[in-house]
Amino acid sequence: MEHAIHLTAGHFISDISPLSAKAVLAKARKLRKQMKEANPDLDDDELDALLAGEDDAEERGEEENSEPEGDEEEGEGDAPADAVGKALALVKQFVLNQIRMSPQAQAFFKKMCAEAGVPVLQLLGWIRTRWASLFTFLDRLRVILLRPAVNRFVRLADESSEVPNLVKKSYSDFRLAVKDWDMLVNMHEVLQEPANIQQSFSSAKHPTVWRTLPLLEALAETWANMAATEKFASMRDSINVGLENLEKWYGKTDDTDVYFVCLALDPNFKTAYAEESWNSVAFEEGMTKFESVFDAYYVAPVADAPVEDAMEVDSAPTAPVEYGHSWMRAKVQARKNKDFAAVSPHDELKAYLSAPLETVDDVVRYGVQSAHLIKITLFELF
Repeated sequence: MEHAIHLTAGHFISDISPLSAKAVLAKARKLRKQMKEANPDLDDDELDALLAGEDDAEERGEEENSEPEGDEEEGEGDAPADAVGKALALVKQFVLNQIRMSPQAQAFFKKMCAEAGVPVLQLLGWIRTRWASLFTFLDRLRVILLRPAVNRFVRLADESSEVPNLVKKSYSDFRLAVKDWDMLVNMHEVLQEPANIQQSFSSAKHPTVWRTLPLLEALAETWANMAATEKFASMRDSINVGLENLEKWYGKTDDTDVYFVCLALDPNFKTAYAEESWNSVAFEEGMTKFESVFDAYYVAPVADAPVEDAMEVDSAPTAPVEYGHSWMRAKVQARKNKDFAAVSPHDELKAYLSAPLETVDDVVRYGVQSAHLIKITLFELF
């Protein structure tokens, strides 16, 4: 489950982040392959010309849509990758090349934090192969409110005698425009969802298999809703790339019945969640698997052994057994045996599912204490 969340978030980041040279080449090869499949009659030269024509068209479109020079700053950051690239370049200068190596720059950044009224915290780096590191990077940059201090630093550092000059660059080159910050804020919001899921699993003290289907579905629905809004239009394609990967892993849950069974065995939800969330076909398939597992684990109740002499009376009864107790039990034994024979195993299952939902914190303990309700070994399933 956590592996699926990691890969889903990773696909979103890989698509939205600045590409390495290797990634650019791989993307170009993929585009060429798609163009070849769409135009099987073209030879290599014609295909190259077609690709070159698309590139020229894109460049012309960019020129036509470019804003006047005076508004250039506000137009920056139209692509999420541009915003991320600028933010990462800024952090690289801060973390690797400047602040860590320069006591003067460290002191100036602390001064900017104090003047902006934000905590004095270090900007974090990003490890490309770990999606969570980008989330923590954005979290520190935005949620911990370092944004005002960062803006002040890049605006004032070039003119300050307290900070060493950069080589062949200015601090203002790393200034993040309003649209850049908006992009980073939106990326943080998208990544907040898988981060919340990861945190919920990390802090869980009880089995979490039952949560697999609901959490995958919650993430898919949340991201799909984000992608459908204008707010996330610039990163819609990247969100959809993540959703495609999530759908693949969600499909793999059909390979086993454990996710539905464990959800159904949770007295807080039973089958109510699936019945409300799924279509009738999917729900019936889940119930069929559940009943099959129930049949495999079901242990029939054992009837009491018949009393050999029904007319025998206790000669010396001791408290709390009253006089004639064995004689009375013998009289009703036939009725008990008949009841056991008439009861269908699935009646017991239906009784469990039809009972009101309960509020239970420790599902495993509930299963042990309620073993008389449903004869399934919860420890073997959870």
